[in-house]
Amino acid sequence: MNPAFQPLIDEVAKLKSVSESAVKLIGGINERINKAVADALAGGATAQELADAVTKITAEAEAAIAPLADAVAANTPAAPTV
Repeated sequence: MNPAFQPLIDEVAKLKSVSESAVKLIGGINERINKAVADALAGGATAQELADAVTKITAEAEAAIAPLADAVAANTPAAPTV
């Protein structure tokens, strides 16, 4: 391959690593929230405390994920028409 492409190849490799980490985090978030709720309940937390915490965490996660989803959508080429 032409050496002019090496910087792009290196950047794609970095992005792949970041993407894999994001997928792992996003894929496990519900399980982690459920465990935190169970642990909090076992520790005596109230339903209102849990509702407030889950609402805040969910909003923050959605806000963090939105730019990633937007970037993927904006940079995914359209399917070729045949």
